[in-house]
Parts: sequence; C-alpha cells; structure tokens
Amino acid sequence: MRERARALNRLDKVLEDAGIKTSLVLAKTLSMSSRAMIEALIAGERDAAVLADLAIGKARAKIADLREALVGNFNHHHVFLADQALRHIDFIDGQIRAFDRQIETELQPFQHHHDRLITIPGVSTRIAQIIIAETERT
Repeated sequence: MRERARALNRLDKVLEDAGIKTSLVLAKTLSMSSRAMIEALIAGERDAAVLADLAIGKARAKIADLREALVGNFNHHHVFLADQALRHIDFIDGQIRAFDRQIETELQPFQHHHDRLITIPGVSTRIAQIIIAETERT
C-alpha cells in the first residue's frame, strides 16, 4: 500500500511539473475522472475544455475549475513518465489484489473472529486481518 502511495506521489509530481493542477480540484489523483483525463493527456489531447469534459459524477460540477487546472505544458517527457507511472500503479494494484485473495484464503478458518473484530469501532477489515495474523499464528 505504501508503494502505491509513492507511485501516486510520483504521478502527482509529473503532473505538477507539467503545470497540470487537477489535485487542487479533484480529491483523488486517480479518481475515474482524473484517470480519464490523464489517459487522454497521454494519448495526445491538450485542449483543457475537452479534457475537463471527461469529468464524471461529482467532478462534473467542477468543470470550470478543471478547465483552468488542465492548462499546462504536458510534453513528450511528461507523456512517458505519466504512462510509466500509470502502468506501475496498475501493476501494484494487481499485486494488492493477489495478496488480498491470498490473505482471504489464509484467514478463512478465522472468519468468525474477523466478523466479530470488525464490529469494534475503528477496526476495519485490514486491521482485523492484521490482528488475526498476529494472534493466530500456527
């Protein structure tokens, strides 16, 4: 999870270097809207109005701000770095899914403990998994 956060930070820096400031408008670097805009930038689209129009859901209310945030100098260097960052994030996401599947398999015998732990305020599924892994070692 930390590696994914680092990869997202690298992507943010690439966008920032190019003058693309979507992080000031959108809450997440890789929301569905933001990802569509980044992929369009990588594909060669530079028209801020066209890019902003890719916003979906709640982001559509911010189109005017997005138009301003998407004016920058996204050149071939940024295309390469952003593309590599997205590929790396996708790879990490695949690894996280694989680990999650393995964790679910390994913790299956302790599902009743998990179900009880997550009823405690502040204990998420991930925290419950950690508690079980640390206390139920075989």
